[in-house]
Amino acid sequence: MKYATVCAVCRQPKTVHKNRESNKLTCPNCYRKDPSHHEPCSVCRKVKLVAARADSGKAICPNCYCKDPSHHEPCSSCGEVKPVAERTDSGKAICPNCYYKDPSHHEPCSVCGKVKRVAERTDSGKAICPNCYYKDPSHYEPCSSCGEVKRVEARADSGKAICPNCYHKDPSHHEPCSSCGEVKPVHARADSDKAICHKCYHKDPSHHEPCSVCGEVKWVAERTDSGKAVCPKCYQRSRIGKCAGCRKTKVIQARGLCYGCYQRQRQAKMAVVSPA
Repeated sequence: MKYATVCAVCRQPKTVHKNRESNKLTCPNCYRKDPSHHEPCSVCRKVKLVAARADSGKAICPNCYCKDPSHHEPCSSCGEVKPVAERTDSGKAICPNCYYKDPSHHEPCSVCGKVKRVAERTDSGKAICPNCYYKDPSHYEPCSSCGEVKRVEARADSGKAICPNCYHKDPSHHEPCSSCGEVKPVHARADSDKAICHKCYHKDPSHHEPCSVCGEVKWVAERTDSGKAVCPKCYQRSRIGKCAGCRKTKVIQARGLCYGCYQRQRQAKMAVVSPA
């Protein structure tokens, strides 16, 4: 049940849910961040938030739950049979693509200022886009395998962090790609639950759309505020500007900085996150 009150964890006025285990009223952000709600997923084996449980009681993470064809329905907007991201007031299904394309679900990011899909919110309720969320040093920890401070992709059974590189290098997470047949890290899964590698996923025409800038049908790298597709080349061109750090004209990575300046700034911040 939803309530409009103050979250018991962050103490911010938000829409909260009653936690059945602790009986506390917590907002969605605090609920998702609580490690007690994370378990090893019985499908992908990553330690993630529990979205559902199998008949045996084993945990299923949000990604694997959405990939399961039994949870797919025809989208009321595009008509394709896909995972359900949201429902209309009348109960009709809306797929993730249509949901994320809808400008009503976009807000100005409190970090980069761009109007994008909301991936997370700050304790004060401000929106954070997916790019800025993943670049935030607070989501980085020393990897238990290589020792470098990187974004946490998964956790070992002991709870220790594993970075994306080490996770994808682990042969236990590799499967034969259902398209090219090569044994590679799994980037996505088909409706039949068959593995698809990174290259084949992006080569698939079903993931391509006409670019709103150049008109060519290509893989979608970004979307405009109105939800129109932008291809990788045009997206890169749109990011060229003068770096606030070195003052040179380069591709802007984030926070008005080029890749080199941004990486130096991020490494300085992560040095504070990393234990001495």
